[in-house]
Amino acid sequence: MQIYRHHTADDVIELDQATGMWHYVDEDDAISPGELAIAWRHSYPVSGSYTIENEHRYCMYWTTAKVLLLRTPDEKEYPLFRYLGDQRYEDLRHGMTVELGAAHERDGSTRAGYSTFRLVGADGTVLHEMSYHSQPYLDLYLSDFTAGDRDLGSWDFFVDLKRGVEEMASMSASQADAGIGAGGAAGSGDMALLQARSGQPCPQAGSWVVADRLAARRRFAQGEALPEHEGQPVTWLWVDG
Repeated sequence: MQIYRHHTADDVIELDQATGMWHYVDEDDAISPGELAIAWRHSYPVSGSYTIENEHRYCMYWTTAKVLLLRTPDEKEYPLFRYLGDQRYEDLRHGMTVELGAAHERDGSTRAGYSTFRLVGADGTVLHEMSYHSQPYLDLYLSDFTAGDRDLGSWDFFVDLKRGVEEMASMSASQADAGIGAGGAAGSGDMALLQARSGQPCPQAGSWVVADRLAARRRFAQGEALPEHEGQPVTWLWVDG
């Protein structure tokens, strides 16, 4: 699977999920990751992103079974969500939470320019913890004056992870509601994302992207006629409200 370096939207690597081995993808073979939130990457070729903090690599990506995993540098994999189709998810965290806050010195004072990321189990046990230099990502965010829906999560991997977890949790179904049996498979199967063609009225307000050109992202009001892109009729995909 291909994943990209989060804050650059570049440096695409091919990751072998089974072994954790990876290699950089030649520029000619790399697929543009586009500007798409992690919640919607389950059906796209570039299925996630990675960051390198303190010389250690963290990855989040969708598997071919449409399970979102967080892979930590100690080669542990934490299942987060399974995509069920129809913009719904099964929460696989079993009470685990993602926490992100200010880092602190040993004397308890705040460590300027640093943040602390934690995975905390349902019983309060810290499963993983790491402090990292987050100021460069904030600087990139503050220096970006281009149009679009970019925010701090566009650069800071852990901000995007936390936001994605919160977004998918709000769209999660219980096992009974989702029709999931003991085998863990969704009974209804995957359904297509909400989509419409140029010239059709926008069926739902929010952010939309052009299929196969994920960087082309715009917001439309419900009922607004969806436009062409670069002079050509296209299919628009709804990604968030």
